[in-house]
Amino acid sequence: MNVNVLFFGRFRELAVRDRLVPLKEGARLADLLEQLNQEYGDEFRNEVNNKEQVHILVNGQFHNILEDINTQLQDGDVVVLMPLATGG
Repeated sequence: MNVNVLFFGRFRELAVRDRLVPLKEGARLADLLEQLNQEYGDEFRNEVNNKEQVHILVNGQFHNILEDINTQLQDGDVVVLMPLATGG
């Protein structure tokens, strides 16, 4: 199965571009994040694991209102990684 991953903000800087990620059937959001962590390294891992500073959406819904990182992914799902908006 394939999942579309869209990167924004700092994630875009680290990953460079959006991409289609192949995963095994039955993969969870945690599996996708681990695969991306392995590919993009420690700096990416630190950013994505900082739960207070990152929004993760699956098909437009925040992952923490779904089943958090245990959310089951399906072929064609769209996962968005973006930092919290800051400003003042």
